[in-house]
Amino acid sequence: MAKTIFLRLSGWAALLSLVSLGALAAQDQANRQPVSGPVLGFVADRLSGVRPILGIPGAATLGSPVLSKSGFRSIVFSRDYALAAAAGGGPVVLLRNLQSTVSAVEIQAPAGAGRMALSPSGDAAVLYYPQTQSVAVLTGLPQSPAVSWNLEAQSLAGALAALAVSDGGGAVLIATAGEPSSVWLLAPDGGSRFLSYVTAAPSLAFLAGNHDVLIADGTLSTVALVRDAAGQAQLTQIGGPAEGVSHPVAVAAGKGRVLVANAEPAGIVSLSLEGEPPLAVPCQCRVTGLEPLADGATFRLSDPGAGPIWLLDAAGSPPRIVFVPDDSRVRPAPHRLPLPARQGGVR
Repeated sequence: MAKTIFLRLSGWAALLSLVSLGALAAQDQANRQPVSGPVLGFVADRLSGVRPILGIPGAATLGSPVLSKSGFRSIVFSRDYALAAAAGGGPVVLLRNLQSTVSAVEIQAPAGAGRMALSPSGDAAVLYYPQTQSVAVLTGLPQSPAVSWNLEAQSLAGALAALAVSDGGGAVLIATAGEPSSVWLLAPDGGSRFLSYVTAAPSLAFLAGNHDVLIADGTLSTVALVRDAAGQAQLTQIGGPAEGVSHPVAVAAGKGRVLVANAEPAGIVSLSLEGEPPLAVPCQCRVTGLEPLADGATFRLSDPGAGPIWLLDAAGSPPRIVFVPDDSRVRPAPHRLPLPARQGGVR
């Protein structure tokens, strides 16, 4: 169940309706125009807000903000929507129509999510609650979001290091912080299954459309593939230092290949699942992640606000790394309206 927010000006609803109407965007409402032209995706700049990446890989720019990030603790983007966790322990909000008139839908899920992750196709999401060490899985995204199941992560003895959810929302991966880190698979029947130990700094991902799992070890520089993690769970190492894996910070699945984001030295290694040799693409940048953009073939490698935004264009062969100029340091501060005070009695 979800509730669309328009003009109910009380508590968090006031904040969210204000955001959904664009009152905190970087331009006056009367001057704002819908995003036009090719859009690679969106990025949340802590200084300017949510901005579109306009153009095509290799010839892209950052557009004007369509939404302020104020009031949100974190935002994750899918191909055609975003999920945002409100600051101060507020609710999770579904943001639609980022290219035109943004609308906000409050998800009927427990407030206070500390971390979120989307499935490869974007049809499901997992919310993690550090206070209760529990997860809630949303399905039906983006049209009919609802909590499909939730579970206390009994296997999570301590902080969370990594989180992932499968397409369809039928399985969740969690990895504990610390050394070593343990990787577990959670299922809607209430069960949890140990999959593997990782020395430290784990990265997790599901392959699209199934329960095959990628597990990267950031210390040993290895990547493992677990086939049918919810069933037979057959683990095979598919990459290591010999294949060019070096202190990975993220993994993702492409068409027949596994993409590994290396931190030291920075770059991408593309590992084949069909016996082809690995491909290495170096980057003169600081790689912080591997976030898919709207087209599904372009991935964001670095965060905004610290120079150019670096992208991986995985559509071609070989893949290439390109950048988007970041002008956030010289842009004037966005126009903001005062936020309403939070009122008591709100969940």
